[in-house]
Amino acid sequence: MTRRTRIVLGVVFVLGMMICGLVAGAFIGGRFLLPPGSGLAGAAIVLGYGILGAGLAGVVGGLLAWLLPPKWFLGAALPVTVAGVVFGIIIVNGYMRSRAEMQAHLEQAYEDLLKFRVTLVYLDAENAPFMRMDADWGARRYTATTNGAEPTTCTAELSGEEAVVLLEALRGVEGVVLRDEFPCAGTLGEAERELDWFIPEALPPNSEGKHFITAACAAAYPALVRPFEDAAEIFRRGDHAKECG
Repeated sequence: MTRRTRIVLGVVFVLGMMICGLVAGAFIGGRFLLPPGSGLAGAAIVLGYGILGAGLAGVVGGLLAWLLPPKWFLGAALPVTVAGVVFGIIIVNGYMRSRAEMQAHLEQAYEDLLKFRVTLVYLDAENAPFMRMDADWGARRYTATTNGAEPTTCTAELSGEEAVVLLEALRGVEGVVLRDEFPCAGTLGEAERELDWFIPEALPPNSEGKHFITAACAAAYPALVRPFEDAAEIFRRGDHAKECG
C-alpha cells in the first residue's frame, strides 16, 4: 500500500468512523442520558451527544489509521466505510424527509393565515423607500410605486415569511388602536404617512383602521410605523426588475 493510498483510505476511514460515532452518540445519549422532561431541548441535547460521539470516533479513527499495520487497517476500513455510507444515506434521507414535512407544515400554516390587506403611503416621499405599497395576502402579492423622478409600479409575490412579518406588525398597530381608537388625533404637524389596514378575523368584528401619521404621532406610537419599516425591508429584498412598468 502506497503512502498516498493509505492517506486517502485513512480520510475515508475517519469520515466513516465519525458518521458511525454520530449515530452511536445520538442513540446512547437519547436512550440513556437524556434528562427527563427535556421537552423541546431534547433534540439539541441528543445532537450534542451525537457530535461528541463523532468527535471521539474521529480521534480513534485517526489513531487507528496511523498505527494499524496495512493488512489490519484494510480489514477495518472496509466494514467501517460501508457502515458509514449506509448510515450517511439514512441520515440524509431522514433530513430531507424532515425538511419536506416541515415545509408542508409551514405551507399549511401560511394557507391558514388571515387574509389581511394593507396600504402604506408616504405622503412626504422625500428619501422614502417607496411612495405607496398595497399588500394583499389573499392574492399573495404586493404592488409598490417606486420613489423617484419617474415613478414606476412594481408587482411581486408576497412570501409566507413576509406575510407573517406584516401581520405581526399590524397586530402591533391593532394593540395601539385598542388603547386609543384615534391615536394620531390632535398631534402637531402635517401627516407624513397614511396607513390603511384590514384583517378579517376568524370571529367578528374584523380589525381595520385608517391613520394619517404625523412625526409626533410616530414618535409617540412607534408601532404605527413598524409596518412601514417591514414593508421597506420586503421591498428592498424583492426582485422587481422584470415586473416594473
